[in-house]
Amino acid sequence: PPPPPPPPPPPVEEDKKQFETREYDNQYGLALINASSAYARGATGEGSLIGIMDTGVDYSHQELDGLEKFTYDSLFDYQSRSPTTDEKRHGTHVSGIAAGEKDGSGMHGVAFDAKIYFIAVELSSAPEEYEPAVIDETVDYSGLDSFWSYAEGLFIEKGVTVVNGSFGFQGNIIDYSETALRVSFPKTITALAQINVPDAYKTIFVWSAGNAGAYADQGVDYSSPEVFGGMAYLLPELQGHSVVVVSVDSLGEISWFSSYCGVAKDYCIAAPGSSIYSAYSQDFPKNDSYESFSGTSMSAPHVSGGIALLSDFFRNQLGNTEILNRLFVTANKSGIYADSSIYGQGLMDLDAAT
Repeated sequence: PPPPPPPPPPPVEEDKKQFETREYDNQYGLALINASSAYARGATGEGSLIGIMDTGVDYSHQELDGLEKFTYDSLFDYQSRSPTTDEKRHGTHVSGIAAGEKDGSGMHGVAFDAKIYFIAVELSSAPEEYEPAVIDETVDYSGLDSFWSYAEGLFIEKGVTVVNGSFGFQGNIIDYSETALRVSFPKTITALAQINVPDAYKTIFVWSAGNAGAYADQGVDYSSPEVFGGMAYLLPELQGHSVVVVSVDSLGEISWFSSYCGVAKDYCIAAPGSSIYSAYSQDFPKNDSYESFSGTSMSAPHVSGGIALLSDFFRNQLGNTEILNRLFVTANKSGIYADSSIYGQGLMDLDAAT
């Protein structure tokens, strides 16, 4: 075979600098993942569709551009009611990180030209005491399994590039069995596996690793991801199109609250998640507020946005599983990131990836 082509030249420094605006600098995570290099090469997320399942979203926020940012068939309400302003805050913040508008004010998302297909789900906030989920024959998950499989199936039918899951069950994946997961969530696992979809078109599922480090004083083991992020470790058919994300701080070091990659290291990556500045939902008519939040909930949408950028950049060249593999191969594995038990494949690097 012919030798591989030489790597592309680095972006011209001036091209890169024009993207390093105040809006860019306000969200330090963009610089930590070298987003401006991807922008300078023409990657903006245009034509990519990000699926976000979260607590609700304030689609009137200026970062989310009215209904322009969302698909017309997004599901903004719960099955029985609309989310409150408070319930919209988590999903609004996550959506801003992934795809907030580049409009000269506030901050902007990683894939600022991508669109979002949103599904609102009722989720509870983290408890004071760590409560690992019981997943065995004593608990009936059939209702939840039907709902999850329906919702994840909508994303797959819609052909979204990537789905962001900034939520999960508490509990270290090493404490669960493959059999218990298969018995409790058969429909959801079948939907996520996408067995009959060619690899090039499989929707990629991004999961937050969990914030079990925040419960270290309670003796909680945070050496591996929590249940949803860790699932692919026990379920081989989810590998190749699943990624779990741990959080780093502004210095690029693992966040004190973050679960580690551990047993999921092969499909785990690190991204910024400490004190991330993004869109914040306020009661009407304010739609221009911002707050800083921390959690692996904030690191996951960096990666979902990164995948949307690569999908735009490599359109008609790489399929979805190849894009995810490229994200892993090009991640920064130098220095502290060589410790795969913490950082998995390393720190996401959109310069190297593009």
